[in-house]
Amino acid sequence: MTLAYASLITFTSTSNNKLPNFAQLQAIDLSNNLLTGFIPINLFTFCFCLPFIALQNNSLSGSILSSWGTQNLRPLTLDHNSLYGSIPNSLGKLDNLEELSLNHNKINGILPKELVGLKHLSSLKLKKNQITGDILPTIGNLSSIRILHLSENTFTGETPASLILLKRESGSISKARNGKSGGVKGIEKGIAAAAGVGGSGDAGAKSECAECAAA
Repeated sequence: MTLAYASLITFTSTSNNKLPNFAQLQAIDLSNNLLTGFIPINLFTFCFCLPFIALQNNSLSGSILSSWGTQNLRPLTLDHNSLYGSIPNSLGKLDNLEELSLNHNKINGILPKELVGLKHLSSLKLKKNQITGDILPTIGNLSSIRILHLSENTFTGETPASLILLKRESGSISKARNGKSGGVKGIEKGIAAAAGVGGSGDAGAKSECAECAAA
């Protein structure tokens, strides 16, 4: 079951704004709509193994949730909204996460070191935000990464050596606008022609969570 393409919805912070308890829901795709307001916490409490959440291309505001009610997320796409605040450290606990897309928001703060521990992460898109501080020196430990967008932020400091190694091993690094101080002018790494990389996943994919399947 997929909840997809609802339109003209306003999210508010009141407890009455929640979805029914769809225990077998396999995906939430509300992208490309006119959604406004905050993302309600109780939106994701009905199935703790939900693997797919797509809310990109809306007008959502507020901070990124620290808990998504699931440890089974593979893509989490929130790009092209008006989200602000820092990236929660807790996203580093989403062990199955393959894509994190936050391009074109108003996110600030530093890049949390917990993201480096996501061994399945192949796409990290943070372009055009207000993220500051140094680029993590261990960012090259993202062994599965194929797409990395960090340009048009306010990063400072030098380009990490581990990122240069990624360039040599698997792709090109191009310079783009970024912080004015230090040696980083911006980094955008992408491996074109990598089959199946950079998409939003399969909204129709079957959940592998036994608890949801049995509900």
